[in-house]
Amino acid sequence: VVSAVLSTILVRFFLGDEPVYRVAAFRLESIFELLPFAVIGLLAGPCSALFVRALRLAKKLFAALSLTPPLAMALGGAIVGALGIFLPEVWGNGFEGTNRILRGNPTLLVLVLLLVGKIVATSATIGSGGVGGVFTPSLLVGAALGGIIARLTHAAVPGLEASVGGYALLGMGGLLAGVTRAPLLAVLMIFELTQNTA
Repeated sequence: VVSAVLSTILVRFFLGDEPVYRVAAFRLESIFELLPFAVIGLLAGPCSALFVRALRLAKKLFAALSLTPPLAMALGGAIVGALGIFLPEVWGNGFEGTNRILRGNPTLLVLVLLLVGKIVATSATIGSGGVGGVFTPSLLVGAALGGIIARLTHAAVPGLEASVGGYALLGMGGLLAGVTRAPLLAVLMIFELTQNTA
């Protein structure tokens, strides 16, 4: 608790009191919007499992290649680099891609590409022995999942027009909960990262 408080004070002192992720303003437009919100929750579980299994599969595939660590990491980097040529948001931790979804109105195709691309890029990085984690990548994958549900909902039911960012925020929490297996932590982290309690 002491370290968390001190780190928060220091970060806010040096970097300001801005949230890590900025969410476009949103509100519940209709009680019927709870149905697609529930769909996000139901799909976040299988999507989390897919993400974790993809990481494990990548480790097995790279181990089966029996490459030296430098060659394995070079192959992993080449995969991520090739993806990044067409989808630069999959590089790094995914902050840019997540913020793009939270603040903007990306198309359904872009959202699907971000979801699949980030899973592949993270799996290639970790599977090849590269340095990286799954926390912020899972936020990007979750934001993309929420955005996909938002786009499909808007197309199917024109009256439901809540912002993509609101759906994406729910997807972030759902996927983080599934990947970390800590739902309460996911809820608290989403509030902390966005400073949005709406």
